[in-house]
Amino acid sequence: MQENLIEARGGNLNFENASIAGSSVTANRINIANKVNYVIDGKYYHAVVINNQAMSAGHTTFANNKACVFALWADTAGAYSTTQGEIVDSEEVDDGKRVVPLPDVVTTKALIGLIKVKAGVAATFTPTDTAFNATNINATFYSTFSMPTQPFTSTTGTA
Repeated sequence: MQENLIEARGGNLNFENASIAGSSVTANRINIANKVNYVIDGKYYHAVVINNQAMSAGHTTFANNKACVFALWADTAGAYSTTQGEIVDSEEVDDGKRVVPLPDVVTTKALIGLIKVKAGVAATFTPTDTAFNATNINATFYSTFSMPTQPFTSTTGTA
């Protein structure tokens, strides 16, 4: 018993299914449909439901058969923010030559969800501006417990 108490320290986990999706208020924002209880560094925190969460500033725009994953985080104050993973060629992913990497872990926040976005032919995705359901934009939302161990192997759907 003592060994478990000594070895198990810290950790950032999300205990709720936030049911993230595209916002029904503004199409370029995120809907967090359920309250979120989570742990950061071993301490409990809570974030509220919001149907109009903007993505954080400073993300890179991408176009024409490119894809990437955004992570949605909550901090100790219950505020949401996003980070962006590497932008990759979606055709290489779909041909099995690459994967869509996950964003880096933020050790001071709890992961609430992931958003995989693909900009298809003649489409540009500008974070904070482009609607998640725009023409030739494919966005897939995932609520999470923690960061997955493996990157995505396709640019659309659940893989």
